[in-house]
Amino acid sequence: MYERIEKFMPRGPAWKTELIILDDAPNEPQTLHYRDVVECAEYLLANPTFSEGMLFEPMRLFEADGITRFYHEMNTGEVWNELQVRSLHLNIYSRPILTSNPHGSR
Repeated sequence: MYERIEKFMPRGPAWKTELIILDDAPNEPQTLHYRDVVECAEYLLANPTFSEGMLFEPMRLFEADGITRFYHEMNTGEVWNELQVRSLHLNIYSRPILTSNPHGSR
């Protein structure tokens, strides 16, 4: 399975490796494999393969009754809307939240 994923999936940022020592097991060094979160975000935001699936504007979703609200992805929560409004008022750097969807609203 790993070989198939590596062969067919788009390449992202390089994997990094560190040897770590846990306080609970000081005599058992562990290998930590990770990718830099900022590099991953930059890769995803710049890659047209993923552009159709990205949503940036806040949304409020309701059941058919029009009263019961439900939450699905990050942009359906209150925090997403609060951050966007706060960013507009404070003019802070938060462009990923403020970027509009170039493919129209969904």
